[in-house]
Amino acid sequence: MKKIMKRNQAGRAVAAVLLTVAILTSCAPQKAESEEQAASVQSASSERTTSVSSQEEVEEPNSDAIFQKALDDVADADNCYLIVSDYNGDGAQEAFAFTGIWNSDNENWQKLKLYYIHSDGQAEEIKMDGDVVGRPEKVSDPEQTDFSDNLITLGNKTFLSFEIGHPSSEYQNILLGAVGEQVTQNYLIGFPEKVDESHIAAENLDDRVVYREENGRFIEVERMPGEEYEEQFASREEYLNSMLSETQLKGLAADLGVPEALKVRYTQSKRAYWEAGGCWEIYVEIDADKKVVAAASVDAETGELTRNILTYNGSGYWEAE
Repeated sequence: MKKIMKRNQAGRAVAAVLLTVAILTSCAPQKAESEEQAASVQSASSERTTSVSSQEEVEEPNSDAIFQKALDDVADADNCYLIVSDYNGDGAQEAFAFTGIWNSDNENWQKLKLYYIHSDGQAEEIKMDGDVVGRPEKVSDPEQTDFSDNLITLGNKTFLSFEIGHPSSEYQNILLGAVGEQVTQNYLIGFPEKVDESHIAAENLDDRVVYREENGRFIEVERMPGEEYEEQFASREEYLNSMLSETQLKGLAADLGVPEALKVRYTQSKRAYWEAGGCWEIYVEIDADKKVVAAASVDAETGELTRNILTYNGSGYWEAE
């Protein structure tokens, strides 16, 4: 009742003020009165707009909370892990998630299940064959919640590096990503490392492979000797500098008549000394559609042709490995 009384008193005071203003301004020119009315209407309109805007302001739910609820709805497990990022490059966040039972001996999760959660909260399980074990590539302990070290961003897309296998088999390295609403899975020969905004590399004892990303898929574009050969050099930089560069390889392809638009893969051998020619050589095969279409030995320093020259043959000379 007290508040009502205050509002009535205030109303009478406002009325008195308005009456006084009306008397003082009744003799003023019509233009001033019109301007005052316009100002009053504009002020009332602004107040209504502010009121409506404040009513429309609704706190948006946290994306992590949306993803967690979606995961809880589909995953029947105590331990659930979310890894959130903009995987498909559409400006919204999505999430990969996994559940499993931690095995401290092998430092992985057994009975692993993987999920992809779309930006709208829709979750889908990523199907895998049999009893699967695995883990993000870089894990410090089972209580870890930040897995950002396992993300690789190329252009506007982001990929999650994961290891997957079976209890009696070796791990396979896989990059998980998305194109539009579709999940992508790319299996690699080893741990991925970013080369530039469109290439990654992976390495094992025998080979180092460079992949080019195309619409979420990774295509092998170059192969060279791997970790075992690299150990002969003082550093990774020295090892990589010992191989032919991308510019040299493209120059070699042009010299051998390979069409510039043809999508090819280059395979380089280890350096070997050619006594008759007095230089270190690298043998290079160029293949397309799984067939070797050109090949040659080249000077490792200059990239110039030396011997074993096979110019471009669209039909291929033999099957590529």
